[in-house]
Amino acid sequence: MLSAERGWLQEAHPVAPAGHGEWDLTIDVARLGPAGAETLLILSSGLHGVEAFFGSAVQFAWLESLPRAWQPPAGWRILLVHALNPWGFAHLRRFNEDNIDLNRNFLEVSAFEELRRPDEKSDYGRFDRYLNPPQPPGRFNLFPFVAGWMIVRHGKRRLRRVLPVGQYAFPNGIFFGGHNPARSTRIVMENAPRWVGSAKRIIHLDFHTGLGEWGHCKLLSVEAPDARLLQRAIDIFGRESVEPHGGPTAYASRGDMGVWLSRRFADREYLFLVAEFGAYPAVRTLGALRAENQAHHWGDPESRSYRRAKERLVEAFVPRSPQWREDVVREALRRIDRALGGGG
Repeated sequence: MLSAERGWLQEAHPVAPAGHGEWDLTIDVARLGPAGAETLLILSSGLHGVEAFFGSAVQFAWLESLPRAWQPPAGWRILLVHALNPWGFAHLRRFNEDNIDLNRNFLEVSAFEELRRPDEKSDYGRFDRYLNPPQPPGRFNLFPFVAGWMIVRHGKRRLRRVLPVGQYAFPNGIFFGGHNPARSTRIVMENAPRWVGSAKRIIHLDFHTGLGEWGHCKLLSVEAPDARLLQRAIDIFGRESVEPHGGPTAYASRGDMGVWLSRRFADREYLFLVAEFGAYPAVRTLGALRAENQAHHWGDPESRSYRRAKERLVEAFVPRSPQWREDVVREALRRIDRALGGGG
């Protein structure tokens, strides 16, 4: 690894479920700077599997841009967390080896029992047959018509309020939050206290794609509009870059990693921001998620429809456009530079 060549301390945390693949799958962590530093910058990627292509590119580009003997500013420590969902990354899925959306999985064990009770009349249950039909994806993409009917019948606001929040009763469905903390989730929960150490100020950028305008970056906060930490984010990154909880780009969700980390380290200044880079419109992205999920559960891995579903998913979250790729990496590096200037 490039970070190892530069003198960073390395960790590798195996995520190796039996029968789920032929590769060594690990969450890789690199650290640089004094253990007692008061300010910590965390750059994490790949919580949503396939989005790790982008997050990895940013982390690698940033490391490559640094002088070989670079050290963090005085009083700083840097932590890189690569591929939080390595199985999804390797298998071109947004979800993990158990079909879990890891950003709906950061809950205490006691919370899962209540949430998992199947209820086909619940809001998500009403949409399950449209979102997760039990057959391989067809040759033609009919989801825009399905989505149009759902919007006319139920309205965009209700769909936005219901679908991406996280569901715990349909294990084969999209946005499934799991019945217990996943292996990747446990790795973060168990190691976060050691990673954070004694740092009093933490700036955490978690890289994602898929929401918002094409190629544009929004830093999505888990904080309410009147929160002190939100103002801190605005001071560092600028008002135009930061969006509070409940803003127009993001959606409400249960089991959010940022919420869990912010609560776990409530005694510190833990500024968690999702660095979200927009790509395609929401209907296209949701359609790609739906088709890939159908292919994963019901398709033949050797079939053309299976491969096409995987290609659609990658394109939805990491467009092939060279201009998009150049722009988003450049913008991400600018956000890292701003973060490093905001530790005072």
